[in-house]
Amino acid sequence: MVRRSAGGATGVWRLVHRCACAGLVGGGFGMIALRHELPARVGSVGGMMTVLVGLLLAAPVLVGVLVVLLRPLVRATCPFTLRLAFDNLSRAPGRTGVVIGALGAGVALMFQTAGVGRSNEEPVVAWISQVVQADHFVFSGNMTAANSSNSPMAAAVARDLKALPGVDGVMSIRYARPEYNNTIVYLVALDATEYARATRARVPQGMPDLERFLALPGTDDVLVSDNFIARHGVRVGDTIHVPGPNGPVNLRIVGAVRDYSWSRGTIFIDRARYAKLFGDDLIDICHVFLKTDRAAAPDPALEKYTTDKGLFLADRDELRRFLSELINRIYVLAYMQQLLVGVVAALGVVTALLISVLQRKRELGLLLAVGATPGQVLRSVLAEAFLMGVFGTVLGVLIGLPMEWFVLKVMFVDESGFDLDVLIPWRATLGIGAASITLATLAGLVPAWRAIQTRIPDALQYE
Repeated sequence: MVRRSAGGATGVWRLVHRCACAGLVGGGFGMIALRHELPARVGSVGGMMTVLVGLLLAAPVLVGVLVVLLRPLVRATCPFTLRLAFDNLSRAPGRTGVVIGALGAGVALMFQTAGVGRSNEEPVVAWISQVVQADHFVFSGNMTAANSSNSPMAAAVARDLKALPGVDGVMSIRYARPEYNNTIVYLVALDATEYARATRARVPQGMPDLERFLALPGTDDVLVSDNFIARHGVRVGDTIHVPGPNGPVNLRIVGAVRDYSWSRGTIFIDRARYAKLFGDDLIDICHVFLKTDRAAAPDPALEKYTTDKGLFLADRDELRRFLSELINRIYVLAYMQQLLVGVVAALGVVTALLISVLQRKRELGLLLAVGATPGQVLRSVLAEAFLMGVFGTVLGVLIGLPMEWFVLKVMFVDESGFDLDVLIPWRATLGIGAASITLATLAGLVPAWRAIQTRIPDALQYE
């Protein structure tokens, strides 16, 4: 009886596998290149996910390459248990590669989320600390409603606040969300002169855009955010048309400023001019600037006024903290979703190692028979799990970094017009890597325990 080799079939499947991986990666990059010709998000998001799936399926190939490159170094420098684990890992790159790929995908997504979060949070928090300079904020409703037009106040509130003895100035704001270019943009009507004067008194240096607000009062001129220009393809000097109560209102762009208020772009107009053009004299929030010698202490008159009128009062630190927590809350949800990916990958490590122990039952029995201690066998299985964690972490970081760049420099620019710097989350990367390797190693405890329970006679008879 002749046993025929399955090498031909294996070679065919290997070719099919590599062609499929190359097709997915190439197809994903093609979708990204043609994203402007495809439906919204199909090219950018769909292309990125297609590339990620292709790289995940190619993980066995990548693991095989890493094994070949690292084998001389491992044999020359590592102890016996780690060499044994490395050899076991290299015997079945198809099985272990998929698990490493799944672990790498989880690490890549967490790395990308941490990087995007840091690249968003740092400039936005710095911007908030610059533009939020008032000592107190008066609004109707809660803090979330204060940044919308859902709980407006009468303009007389601003005049009353300005008449209080400890108040140096009051800037009132009205928010609107008109339609422009088939999307909803953010329109901020503010007391431009008061904003520029009071903010400059507290920030003497920097904020080069501040003086531009002084040109707005009494005109139909507006400032727009940088992302408004990028998203809508307009330039300084252009006239835009915004729906008004009596037909389109023509507004001339006289400058662009840095602003992160709205992903679809923000328009700034003087509030007095806005009231005439749009027939709306209500306000949503008052920025209250106290006199210099009283800025650090509570103002009883201000507190009494807001209490009597049923209004809410918040100080600068409270508002900044609220806005920062709002930003962080968005990314916490994303982290929780990707943590599930890591848990699933850890279960994959358990399964792969259990299969490895079962397939190597005779080999483990021989090791025990020739003098290997149960401790050495246990450490070799744990070392194999450790190596899976290391390979998965390295693969995840190598994939996560270009993913972060793509999200910030392609998806964010296409979707919002925000062009943010790519910041590497070093601290988060160390935490993610340590957690990934620890989780993978702990996942090897059950297979390792099964390995040392092997009875030598049973193992030698096992086929």
